[in-house]
Amino acid sequence: MAELIAGAFLSSLFQVTLERFSTSDFKDLFNKGLVEKLEITLNSINQLLDDAEKKQYQNQNVKKWLDHLKHEVYEVDQLLDEIATNAQQKIKVKRFVSTLTNRFESRIKDLLDKLKYLAVQNDVLGLTQRSCISIESAFSLQSSKISPTASLVDESCIYGRDHDKNKLINYLLSDNDSGKRVSIISIVGLGGMGKTTLAQLVYNDERMEKRFELKAWVHVSESFDVVGLTKTILRSFHSSADGEDLDPL
Repeated sequence: MAELIAGAFLSSLFQVTLERFSTSDFKDLFNKGLVEKLEITLNSINQLLDDAEKKQYQNQNVKKWLDHLKHEVYEVDQLLDEIATNAQQKIKVKRFVSTLTNRFESRIKDLLDKLKYLAVQNDVLGLTQRSCISIESAFSLQSSKISPTASLVDESCIYGRDHDKNKLINYLLSDNDSGKRVSIISIVGLGGMGKTTLAQLVYNDERMEKRFELKAWVHVSESFDVVGLTKTILRSFHSSADGEDLDPL
């Protein structure tokens, strides 16, 4: 679960960081060419994030790449905070501005070198940039072409999900609520981060098989009738002996 949240946070942090680079206050303080190089490098890496977040669970090298990237982006964000704080305090004194620029430019160059190294690893890791389509087109495409999912998953190709899986299973099997409430757990995160895969791992775990007499995997579209769907689920339990499968619902 923590990795899902971390992935979403990294994507959000990237967007915020890129927006901060566009401010005139920051660009006016430092060498324009240096700032543009850092901005371009961050944009290039940002285009690889979607693919990296999908592949990190099957490729440990991609996961390590993301871990290194997260560290460097945190460093960039922290540097921007320090620059903003110091600039506000000393912007009125010209000689302080010069000192500020010299002090931070070396750190910017160091971060740029590290980010450039990460950016050129895309070919080695097999990472591809996201397609350049508009937000409206992306939303329309996502709504009209949502691929159905099933409960089956090839666990031999999944790495690094044991902690999250066990955390969810332990919660589902706990007796804290004494059976008085129906537990609903939401797995949240950006597209391609492995939410469905995590749910599949939990669903197919033998501990769940032993604990729950009835299980159902349900795929729903963007628009659905809650009452009708519930009735279909209940009917499927009675008709399961006839070989009907709930997965495609």
